Amino acid sequence: SGGIIRDIHQLADALHAIKSKFGGIGRAHAALPEEAAYVFGMSVPEKTQRDEILRLIEFEFEGRVPIPPSAAIYDFDVISEVGAEGMEIGVVVFPKEVAESYAAAFDAAGIELVSLEIEARSIARAVWKDRTDPITLLVDFGIARTGFALLKNGIPIFTSTVDVGGDAITKAAIEKLA
Repeated sequence: SGGIIRDIHQLADALHAIKSKFGGIGRAHAALPEEAAYVFGMSVPEKTQRDEILRLIEFEFEGRVPIPPSAAIYDFDVISEVGAEGMEIGVVVFPKEVAESYAAAFDAAGIELVSLEIEARSIARAVWKDRTDPITLLVDFGIARTGFALLKNGIPIFTSTVDVGGDAITKAAIEKLA
């Protein structure tokens, strides 16, 4: 509900059923819903090493993320290697307890979790190929919600979810066209 697992065992049972139905899936890459995530873009000095970039991200928490780094899982993707202000990166932060609950559900289902990433990044990778437009608005219509992601060179730099989905849009269209 809202990107938070309410019952880890129930999700694990569903994952186990999928695993059995499709011949014993052993490993998975999973996309986490963005409702619980904090997504932002930032610049770091050119040629900065990964461990230093992670420390620089921690400095950004106070102004951008309402949880401390110790209670978070976070990573980044490089948007552009060289710019006027250095490298531009897209950062995704999840509360540690959210990521750990998804990992626990996969573990309980007997599926090795290879990676976790934000849902918008998975979709962006699938639809954003060799584009010349550096900025793209990605809209993901679900049944009960719609996710928006602003992509820069295919990397999410902003996401938001609204509680209006395909069902409400379909009903509104039917009412207007009837």
